Amino acid sequence: MNSPAHISECLPALDIDLQAELDRMTEGVHMPLPRVRVEHSPSGQHRLFLDLGPTIEDEGLVVPLVGNQLSGIVVAHQHIRAVFEEGGTLPVCAAVNGQPTVDTPQATACEQCPLSGFGSRCKPKVRLLVLAPGEDGEPALWVFPLSPTSIKQWHRYVQRLARSKVPYLAVRTRFELKDIQRPPYRYAEVLMTVDRLITQNELVQVKAVRESYHDVLATVVKDDYQDPGDAGHAEA
Repeated sequence: MNSPAHISECLPALDIDLQAELDRMTEGVHMPLPRVRVEHSPSGQHRLFLDLGPTIEDEGLVVPLVGNQLSGIVVAHQHIRAVFEEGGTLPVCAAVNGQPTVDTPQATACEQCPLSGFGSRCKPKVRLLVLAPGEDGEPALWVFPLSPTSIKQWHRYVQRLARSKVPYLAVRTRFELKDIQRPPYRYAEVLMTVDRLITQNELVQVKAVRESYHDVLATVVKDDYQDPGDAGHAEA
């Protein structure tokens, strides 16, 4: 039997409009947005990559980001929290911006929940929705869940923008990795800086995306907590 890889290699010889066929095949099918992830390395060779999700070969399709950098427009941000039981695909409890998103939350609000304390198994993240050029150069929407160790960097970035009276959707933000060594741990923090102001055309795209992807931001899912560093101390 031909392997999935062999099949995909032979597709160009079939003389079909591959993209048109893919568009028809996925019509009405919910396709999760690609996610930006950080791979933490004990050697300091941390990696920033794009996770496109599993393929028919049951392997995650990943695309390394050149220079371990990403430049894009932050369309929206949220503070999320979640607790997952081992092996579970749905959170036992989860919240977006402090408000529970599950039917039976541990508390009516995160600030009143005993699981929201530092070091608890209810892990906080900042989830970003980023509009950036895809492989074909066209704008693509990516989800970037920042780990707890990078949240302070996000807050510092937002503070700098606020003092300059510049909203984050008005600029292209550059994301880079900073090597952090706190023996016995070594991990990466995500740094954010301003690349440039966006164009009028980019602003139109941002507004359209904000209206179209409201549902993506309504819940917390397992993919928000699938970064390689999530299981490590650096992310605790």
